[in-house]
Amino acid sequence: MMQIPSGLLVDRFGKKAILLPGFILFGLGTSIVAMASTLTVLYVGSIMAGLGCGTFYGGHIP
Repeated sequence: MMQIPSGLLVDRFGKKAILLPGFILFGLGTSIVAMASTLTVLYVGSIMAGLGCGTFYGGHIP
């Protein structure tokens, strides 16, 4: 879901401007998953981690 938009954003703003927030989002998402006490919180953290992870592939292609 994030690979195509992040690829377009990388073309416009550069790799560093997209990858750094993506990695931060991934870290926050995985932290939320680790501390989740309900299924809803687990889903929210998983979605955040997935969106953050999706930014890597858009910026990874040369």
